[in-house]
Amino acid sequence: MSYTLRPHLLASGFFVPAAVADEHLIFSSAVPLKVLLLLLREGAAFTEEKAAAILKQPVSEISDALAFWEARGVLLPTADEQSGLPSVQAPASPPPAAAATASAEKPLPLPTPPLRAQSEADLCARLTESPALTDLFGEAERILGRTLTSATRQMLLHLHDGAGLPAEVILMLLQHCKDDGKTGTDYIQSAGIAWGEQGIDSIEKADERIEQIRRSRSAWGILANHAGIQTPKPTRQQEKYLHTWCSEWGFSPEMVCEAYDEMANHIANISFAYMDKTLRTWHETGVHTMEELTAYRAKPYRPDVTVGKDKKSKPKKERPQTSYDMEEYMAFLDKNPVYTPKRKR
Repeated sequence: MSYTLRPHLLASGFFVPAAVADEHLIFSSAVPLKVLLLLLREGAAFTEEKAAAILKQPVSEISDALAFWEARGVLLPTADEQSGLPSVQAPASPPPAAAATASAEKPLPLPTPPLRAQSEADLCARLTESPALTDLFGEAERILGRTLTSATRQMLLHLHDGAGLPAEVILMLLQHCKDDGKTGTDYIQSAGIAWGEQGIDSIEKADERIEQIRRSRSAWGILANHAGIQTPKPTRQQEKYLHTWCSEWGFSPEMVCEAYDEMANHIANISFAYMDKTLRTWHETGVHTMEELTAYRAKPYRPDVTVGKDKKSKPKKERPQTSYDMEEYMAFLDKNPVYTPKRKR
């Protein structure tokens, strides 16, 4: 059966962005959707207290709903001219040309809003609205091998609604954390928020990120064995270095070990910052393999004095012109030696 609006309702209306239905509807619960519709209908007359009275919800729920749409990139906070406090502005209907330009530009990732505690009644209502979340929680229990606590379910819901991670990406994240031996709620939440801010919103992007982590961990194992490091896993800062060297610059673990040897020849303690400078120099010079490094080191060192400064060679000073012939003067000294008496002590 198909449906259409009653004709008399078409006489008046208000603008709703198509992106709300196309991109965000699946992530929104009932209260945020009601708040957004009311905001678009009321316009400048909208207030949180008025919305709370109409929807029979506490003001905190209205604030949470506005924060949700702000995090999703739908609402833009503006300044209230009278009070100077931040307010929320509904998006205006853009002209066709501006809309086409805006759709072509890729929006920057927005920071994930903080996790807000929800009651069991809210969680149950959310599961009723979205059966896909029930499947997510069931698969999460299977992967983690335990019954989900209320805090864990709230964290997964936060990654889904707040960080914008699809259910399949969350499941890949859980499997990766389990393989890594870190299944704590705080660690999963931190990793999930990082994925959301990095724009990892598909299976392909999640696969690529996990492969990058594996390459960094493999490089760490080879480096640790080469350098005699006893730590089984790198720190977060060291993992960032390894990601840059191996995934962004394309160095192999053998080249990383070569940079370590270069560092060990000059300083006693291990320094990833020193290794980073060495690898950066090789990267900027176009040296990425052992063969290229051997050829690079075989070249004679010829410092370029023009690098960094525009130094011009100074002209050689010419001997000043004299008014006499030097050869005649030397011959005169030979015939007439100059006598210099010794000084008395």
